[in-house]
Amino acid sequence: MTISDKEYFDARSETVDTKLLAIDAKFDAKFDQQRAELHALIAQTIKWVAAVSASGLVIFTTVIAFLFNVTTPKAALPAAAALPAPTPVVIVVPGSGGEAVKVLPR
Repeated sequence: MTISDKEYFDARSETVDTKLLAIDAKFDAKFDQQRAELHALIAQTIKWVAAVSASGLVIFTTVIAFLFNVTTPKAALPAAAALPAPTPVVIVVPGSGGEAVKVLPR
């Protein structure tokens, strides 16, 4: 039995096509796996960046608030004896006979 050259090359090309389709399927499976892993890593990276940014903002705000509270000089409160005595407020109401009514501030 002899086969023609055309039949021989057709059979060979079919086996090569079958092998190439199998390799293509393997690559597609690997790429899908890599793509899923990449998406998982990107999601994890975004979570870490958000957490580190929020933590940095909280730490920065805390440090600045601490520095403002510690480094600003406190105004000295005057002693009670150093305050002047309150002056009375005089209100004259018309029609009351001209008598002055003294009202002391609280």
